[in-house]
Amino acid sequence: MTDALSEFMGNDFPTAPIEPRAVPHLFVDFITPHRSHAFAYAHLYSVTYDGDIELEFSEHRIRLEGQQLDVLYRGFQQHLVSRVVEVDDLHAQAASITRYVSQITVSGRLEANHA
Repeated sequence: MTDALSEFMGNDFPTAPIEPRAVPHLFVDFITPHRSHAFAYAHLYSVTYDGDIELEFSEHRIRLEGQQLDVLYRGFQQHLVSRVVEVDDLHAQAASITRYVSQITVSGRLEANHA
């Protein structure tokens, strides 16, 4: 496990999106205050990083917005992320958290893109 990945798992991210083990996960769970979505890594077709992260599964697209998500992006590439928990900006700033996901957006089926 890289030092950056260990740092991301540390005190900077109280929701522990990456479990401290180097074994790839089968599923990743995206948790917001109102809903939880679990997706199988077997259906993950692409991961894009542009400051934010976009994951394309077979029929859904997940957009993660937040701060310093580069290490989380690398965790997705290695299937090491087991859960991502949305943290609002106010609480993150009050707790001096520097790496966090402030918004999780799940888009529905992607039939139009796969036609």
